[in-house]
Amino acid sequence: NLSDLRSVRPRLIEEGTVNVLSQLSRGAETRTRRICAVILQNLSASKICRIEMATKSGVTVAYSLSADQDPIILRAIGLTISRLSSEASNCNRIIYENGITALCNIAVKYPTIPGITQPIAVAFQLLAGRSQVRQNIIQEGSITAIASLLRLSNDLLTLQNSLLSLCYLLTENDSHLPIVQQGLIITLMNLMNHNDYIIRDLCALAFYNLSCFEESRKHIVNSGAIATITNLNKKISNISDSESTNDDLPNNQSLSPTRNQSEISNSLSTILLTKRRCAATLCYVSTYEIGLTRMVNDGIIQCLLSLLLTNDISIVHYSCVALCYLCCNEDNCSIIIKSSNTILKLISDVLDKSCDDMTKQYICALLSCLSYYDISKYLLVEYGILKILSILSNMSNNVTKQRCLVIYANLSCNIDVHNHMIDHNVVKIISELSESYQEINYICCTKALCNLSYNQSLHSSIAKDGGIYALLMISMVHSVDKHTKYLCLIAFLNLLDDVTIIQLVQDGLLSVINSLSKILDYKIIYLCGILVNQISRYDIGSQAMIDKHANISALYHIYENSVVILDNLTNGHVLQRSDSLSSDKSNQLINPITNQRTNNHLVNHTIDLSNDSLDESTINEIKSQMYQTKILISRTCNNLILKHQIMDNGMINILTNSLLLNNIETTIQSLQSIYNLCTNSNNLVKLASYGAVDKQVDKSTSNDSEKSIYLTGILPMTLVNMLPKAPIDDPYDEFENEGNSNSNSKQ
Repeated sequence: NLSDLRSVRPRLIEEGTVNVLSQLSRGAETRTRRICAVILQNLSASKICRIEMATKSGVTVAYSLSADQDPIILRAIGLTISRLSSEASNCNRIIYENGITALCNIAVKYPTIPGITQPIAVAFQLLAGRSQVRQNIIQEGSITAIASLLRLSNDLLTLQNSLLSLCYLLTENDSHLPIVQQGLIITLMNLMNHNDYIIRDLCALAFYNLSCFEESRKHIVNSGAIATITNLNKKISNISDSESTNDDLPNNQSLSPTRNQSEISNSLSTILLTKRRCAATLCYVSTYEIGLTRMVNDGIIQCLLSLLLTNDISIVHYSCVALCYLCCNEDNCSIIIKSSNTILKLISDVLDKSCDDMTKQYICALLSCLSYYDISKYLLVEYGILKILSILSNMSNNVTKQRCLVIYANLSCNIDVHNHMIDHNVVKIISELSESYQEINYICCTKALCNLSYNQSLHSSIAKDGGIYALLMISMVHSVDKHTKYLCLIAFLNLLDDVTIIQLVQDGLLSVINSLSKILDYKIIYLCGILVNQISRYDIGSQAMIDKHANISALYHIYENSVVILDNLTNGHVLQRSDSLSSDKSNQLINPITNQRTNNHLVNHTIDLSNDSLDESTINEIKSQMYQTKILISRTCNNLILKHQIMDNGMINILTNSLLLNNIETTIQSLQSIYNLCTNSNNLVKLASYGAVDKQVDKSTSNDSEKSIYLTGILPMTLVNMLPKAPIDDPYDEFENEGNSNSNSKQ
């Protein structure tokens, strides 16, 4: 009776009432123990008494009484511990004086009586909310008691507090395995179908906390929880639609249809929060690659697409990230891209400026992943992606700019969209975006321009919009990656034609070739050889090559490097792999389409060297390319000699060595060049010093008639020009006069 008086309670505790209760409850009859429990309950009702009550061993007394089977006693003890748990300073005493054990005992004994389970659930919720004691709570076996309450109790307050306790405990990684072992994932799945929107929201929060740890995601997927989450999203979407239109609630809704506006607002707010948590859970779970097939079958993609249609920024962010992870194969991408309403909604949000910059970044990330597959390229253009890319590329965020370049590079792999890209000034945008300091940006720009240059009808537009200048800057100034430089050479080779040759030469393509020809890389050397050979076919190109000695030097570098590479392969040395970028899944790039020209001997793409050593087939292919490079350089020198009568020591060396190549066309052209050079006596000394004619005389046993014709034309000129001058002006006249006196001599 005294404990009922609020003013007396502090004095009772001070005078040692708690210790007296400990003695009175030992071995006493049920009525006495019941009264002791009620006294503890009354004393804990006063907030000012709770701390001192715990210091006076109040938790220990409560624990001793919790072993009783009387529900009244257990209810009083549950209330007492729940009230003591509200004070942070009491938490350690509750743990170390067996307070958690008392709560677990009570929860297991009477999990269906609301009067007992409600204070127990509140106590668990208060204790689990203290981060410093969660580990101890888990170790004391609280998960088993919470699982019992969630399975057996039908009380709304008990379920809500138990779920909140579970959500707190799930923030600790150590709690996940016991929770899975207790089968609480199935329990949560069942509770997600509950009529109460708060319980559904807490279940969504529990799954979210569970998905935050990588090891637990497989349990969510394997248990089939994805299907439950998707069904919950459908259910709450229908409820929110009916409430927002002031319709009556569905029959299975627990709350009354005749609610005031405040209740409806709270319900809608909670439903929106539940959607956010579902989206976040699906976002984290989508990183579990092994379970992607199961998740897709459970409807995760359709759920995420529906979530994207909401106007909540957080939901859109989570959904975009999840779909990026799911775009790991063409089948999943096909499902996403065919949802035209969702894609059009995202594009319209950007065009209407109804989303913030952060949301634009997430949308751009999703579109970049979708653009990876052939099935989506043309559809994305049809949906209007090129319109929003011009907006996204102007953002100050460097990551978004990079993703725009990835999209451009991927879209350019579909030749059907090239004209659309030109119409939307893509080349100008790419040229502007190439002014950055990241190698991935350079390679994306290069791939896009390389693919666009495959379409010969677009060459003049690419040149006009600054594509050539961008390639020149990337290859000469910006990029340090060999693979990027290699792609630039492919783009130049694609662009080289009768229309663009003038601008290519004037803008400095020969300087680029001269610079890149010094790199000891067989792919680059091979393409440099093809380019100079093609340039020498044009008058403006050959004239530009002889105007600067540096341009002629490029021929020497290409030829010498091809010889070095062949020697290394012949001697068994291993070539170093070219440095190339490795692409992650959010920025995947398609290999560029290269313009195949039969007269260039252009390969499809770089040879992928997966090991440090090269296999025999790769070595043979490299040897073939380097041999072709020597032929190309030799014929380029011949072109320059035949057109401009130019003579240079380095060119004579190349010309001389080309006579020994096992290629009759090259040999004949080289002999033709020597024949033209022999008309000038000054060139004969140089030719003789290199043994150009001698090497062919040694091989003159060939049956090739054209080759023999040039040799029989070169040898007399060589001999005549090398004879000492006779005292008479015309030795042929003297020979003719002598012939008049002796016809046999003339014959």
